[in-house]
Amino acid sequence: MYPWAPQVSIDNGLRSIIYLGSGPFDAGVARLIAWGCVGLAALAVGVFIPSHKKTA
Repeated sequence: MYPWAPQVSIDNGLRSIIYLGSGPFDAGVARLIAWGCVGLAALAVGVFIPSHKKTA
């Protein structure tokens, strides 16, 4: 994986939580939470964008 891809941050954060017993404010976990917030924000924006459905 490329180092700039979000999957790297997700992988490092989950690995820290599961195997190393990290707390919620460690560096890897903080990036995981940040990407989660970005995803939720994109989802919220997507809900409010009107769809362009054609009616027959």
